[in-house]
Amino acid sequence: MPIWLRSRFFPARLRNVLVLVAALLGVALFLQASPRIELALDATHWDLAVDQLTARAFLEHQNPFTPEGAAKSGLAAFGPAGNGHPPTTSFWFLPLARMSSRTAAATLAWLSILLLFMQLQTTMKLLRYPAPMVSAWLLLTFILVSPFMKYHISVGQISALIGFLYFVAWYAGRSGDDWLAGASLGVACTLKAFPGAMVLLFLVTRRWRAVLSACIVYAGVAVYMTAGFGVASWGRFLKQQAPIADQWMSSIQNQSIHGIVLRLFQPVCVPHGPVLFSATLISTTIALILVAAASWLVYRPVREAGRDGGFDLSYALFVALSVVTSQWAWEHYTVIYALPVLILAAELVGWWRLKRFNIWVVIMLAIVGAVVASWQISIYTKGTLQSAVHRGAIEEHLLLHMYDLLNWGPGVVLLALLFVAVVWKRRDLTSRIQPGRDPIREWSPGSHAPGEPAGP
Repeated sequence: MPIWLRSRFFPARLRNVLVLVAALLGVALFLQASPRIELALDATHWDLAVDQLTARAFLEHQNPFTPEGAAKSGLAAFGPAGNGHPPTTSFWFLPLARMSSRTAAATLAWLSILLLFMQLQTTMKLLRYPAPMVSAWLLLTFILVSPFMKYHISVGQISALIGFLYFVAWYAGRSGDDWLAGASLGVACTLKAFPGAMVLLFLVTRRWRAVLSACIVYAGVAVYMTAGFGVASWGRFLKQQAPIADQWMSSIQNQSIHGIVLRLFQPVCVPHGPVLFSATLISTTIALILVAAASWLVYRPVREAGRDGGFDLSYALFVALSVVTSQWAWEHYTVIYALPVLILAAELVGWWRLKRFNIWVVIMLAIVGAVVASWQISIYTKGTLQSAVHRGAIEEHLLLHMYDLLNWGPGVVLLALLFVAVVWKRRDLTSRIQPGRDPIREWSPGSHAPGEPAGP
C-alpha cells in the first residue's frame, strides 16, 4: 500500500469497501461501453481501410502511392488523404490485409483494449497506486465509455498501440534497458512520425543505445517496405502531404499547436481555408521553443541524478509534447495521455503527502482531475455546432468557440502542468546533486519513503 494511503483515514475495512465499489463501478461502465464498441465495429473504418488497402497492395506488388496504383488498389476513393500514413505504417497491417473490414477492425480494437489494460495495470503497480488491478480496470472502463474511444474504434485507429509502445519505452527506460526502450520507440515511429520527439529525449540525455536501437528498428522496416513500394514512394508520399494539410490542418478536430494557431487566422466560425505560411511559421516557432525548453529542463537532472522520478516526469513531459507539437492531433490521440496523467498524479499526490499540505499541489491535482473529466465531453457536438453556425445560426456562435476551446484545451493544460512539475522536480533533483541532501526531498512516488522498508 502506498504511503500516501497508509493513514487513519483509510482503515483496512474502508479500503476493502472502496476497492469493491470501484470494481463494481468498472463492471457497470463496461456494460455501458460494450454496445458502443459493437456499434463502432460496424462503422466505416476509414483509417483502417487505408492501411489495409495499402498493405494489400504491397502483397500484390503494387505501388499505391502512384495515381495508377491508388486507383487499382481502391485508395483513390479516399481523395488526397488516401495515403496519409507513411509507407512504413502498412508493414504492421500485413497480417490484417486479407481479413474482412469487420474482422480486422475487431482484431485491432480488442488488441488495443487488451494492451491498454496491461499498460494501465502495470503503470499503476509501478507507481504504487492502490489496488492497481482494480484501479486499472476502473480507468480502462472510464476510457471505453469516453466518446474519443468510440471514435478511435469506429475509424480503426492506432493511437492506443502508439500509447502502449510509449509505455513499453518508459518501462524499459526507467529500468535501464535502453535497447528495448529504443526499439519500442522505433516501432512507434514507423506507425506515425510524431513519436520521433520521444527519441529526442534519449538523445538529449545521451542514452545512445536507445537512439541507435530506435534508428535500427525504423530503418529495418523502412528498407523492407521501400523494397516493395520503391524509393519513389517516399517522394510521392511527401508530395501528398500539402493537399492533406490544406484539407485538415485547420479542422476543428485538430488539437495540435499548428491547428490552434491556424484557427486564429481562420476561426472555426468561418469556412476553413488552406495552410498559411505565417501561421505555420508562428506555430513552428512555438513548437521549437517548447521542445528546446523541455530539453533544457530534463538534461542535467536526468543525466546526473539517475533514472528515478526525474526520468518519469521528463518522459511524461515529452509524451504530451510529442502530441501537442505534432502536425495534427485528433481526438483519439487522447488515449496517449493516460501514461503522463498517471505519472503526474502520482508525483503530485506524493508531494502533497510528504509536504503535509501544499495549496499549489492541490490546485494542480484538481486541474488534472478536470482534464480527465473532459474526456467524457462529446467530440461530435463541436462539428454539429460548426455546421449550424456556417448555415447562419448566430445564436450558437459563442458555444461553438467554447467547444473548440474544450477540444484542444485539456492537452495544452496537461502539457503546462507537466512543465511546472518538471521545474519543481528539477529543483529537487538539483538539490540532491549538491551537499546537504534532504532525504524527504529524495523520495519520489513509486519508491519507498525515507525510513520505510523498500518492499510493498
